[in-house]
Amino acid sequence: MPIDPELIASVEEAARELGQEKAAQRLLKWLKDMSERELDSAEELQHLAALRSAIKTDAEDGGA
Repeated sequence: MPIDPELIASVEEAARELGQEKAAQRLLKWLKDMSERELDSAEELQHLAALRSAIKTDAEDGGA
């Protein structure tokens, strides 16, 4: 089942506001893959690792 376009738009908008565009792309890829087929645990872990590596933190941005 395809992902609802409103969900995609909401995730992308929130990501833009937070400067997390790369993380949003990886989250949406994960959701798309889950909507198209059953993922095994290795694939789930790959998606999780990709998403975690894309998330920017305050420490990376020079914040507190």
